[in-house]
Amino acid sequence: MHYYPFILWAAAPIPDVIPEPVVATESAEQELRRLRRENRALQMRCEILKKTVAIFSDPSANAMR
Repeated sequence: MHYYPFILWAAAPIPDVIPEPVVATESAEQELRRLRRENRALQMRCEILKKTVAIFSDPSANAMR
C-alpha cells in the first residue's frame, strides 16, 4: 500500500494491485449499490485533493505562514 504524504491525514490506502473481481452471484441491484457507494468514496477523495491543491497553490495563504 502507498500513501501520498500531502494527503496522509485524509487518505485511505491505495491498493498496489487491482482488487479481486466481484463474485458473479451479485445481483444487479447489489452491484449498483456497491458501485454508488464506491463512486461516493471516490468523489470525496477527489474533493479532498482539489481542496489540498487549492491550499498549496494559493499564494496569499502561503505568504501568511
